[in-house]
Amino acid sequence: MIFLFAAAGFIWAFIMLMFAPLWQKAICFIPVCIYGVLYIHPAFAFGLAFSVIPLLVGDIQIVPDGLQMDGVWKYLAYLPSGMVAVIALYIIHPYFDKSDWLRAIGGFTFALVMVTWGLKILVIDPILLFVNRIGASEVETLEKQFVKLEQRSRHRNANYFIKLYAYPELKVSGLCYLYVYFRNLAPGDILKFKFKRGRLGIKYMSGFPVIQRVVH
Repeated sequence: MIFLFAAAGFIWAFIMLMFAPLWQKAICFIPVCIYGVLYIHPAFAFGLAFSVIPLLVGDIQIVPDGLQMDGVWKYLAYLPSGMVAVIALYIIHPYFDKSDWLRAIGGFTFALVMVTWGLKILVIDPILLFVNRIGASEVETLEKQFVKLEQRSRHRNANYFIKLYAYPELKVSGLCYLYVYFRNLAPGDILKFKFKRGRLGIKYMSGFPVIQRVVH
């Protein structure tokens, strides 16, 4: 039984890690945290709580303009994660090697930046996307001919795109890429997208595009 759970957890983690958008990456830790709560220590419940937060926006697969928020929100997005990072590093700072102050300051600064960045992507961004979708209204219906799928790697990160006729390429999640890939679309088939804009100004689409096949 444990072997089956481990195998299923590994497959889940691999798919989420490789194909989920950045704001859903924390979902890959759910099986590990469940196992930790059941068999290792209850403290894994904290990790489980953080890893299920992206499920609130688990259906959002396309954010065409990125997480570009209106006004002051674009700066406030870093505030919660920065505060948590400062508190965490204050707690562990006695363990830094103070014999070399330059190295200690450099290490502290690097850790602060990385923790702030990681918390924003894995925790704060999903929360902001959830807040954004409350009261969102439809802003655009896009219906275009499918041309092809494209995958490009940059700095060891894979980016996925859908190329449409007479339209700029559309960046999508890996899960959306897989959905279209396994539907075996032919060039000329129609894809329909329904985008919404939320209260934070973020344009997004939930779910996958509607496919309309064309007889060739």
